[in-house]
Amino acid sequence: MAILVEYQKEWHKLFKAQTKLILKAIGKPCSAFYHIGSTAISGVPSRPIIDMLIIFKDITAAEQLCSLGYERISEGVYTLQGDDIGYRAYCTSVGDTDTIDSYIGIHNIHHAAPKTWAAQKQAWAQQFGDDVQGYEDAKKAYFEQLAPEAREKKRRDDKLGTSLAIGMCLGMSIGTAIGAALGNMATGMCLGVGVGMCFGIALGAGGSNQQSKKK
Repeated sequence: MAILVEYQKEWHKLFKAQTKLILKAIGKPCSAFYHIGSTAISGVPSRPIIDMLIIFKDITAAEQLCSLGYERISEGVYTLQGDDIGYRAYCTSVGDTDTIDSYIGIHNIHHAAPKTWAAQKQAWAQQFGDDVQGYEDAKKAYFEQLAPEAREKKRRDDKLGTSLAIGMCLGMSIGTAIGAALGNMATGMCLGVGVGMCFGIALGAGGSNQQSKKK
């Protein structure tokens, strides 16, 4: 069976420690780090490999990972294997929003449904037995198929989140005005926030519909 182990809480601590090492070695060219993949999702079994998305201001700086013992295995992908745990760094630049949104979008989908994702991984492990490469190939093909949907879902969610934040700010302003007029700030804020949330949802939905029409 492909080597899947139960989720371990220390995986996130190991991710944080590894990012500190990378920042110390590379520094300013690193823009952001994300812990992605199954080791970042509580309760999901995983191969003991911590997946990281590293966003660089200058992607050429990714080669400096080799000074920390990482090996470049494909375009933008570097791996480091220790005795008990491995690390896989998926590197891209700040301007490559398609890649960034795809990785984060896929992670968000799995994070929202951990039991479904765990079941899928266990099914692959059962199917491929000790054929680790077959397991990895099946997972890669699945990711490639899911990426466009995940990318667009993340962008819709981001748009809705921004719209809700705008709506809440507007609602608080409206609520303050209503509360002052009524002499009851609590009632005014409830009404204002309600109006603001409705506005935010409508604004987000409108933006999503416009994007759909453009396609």
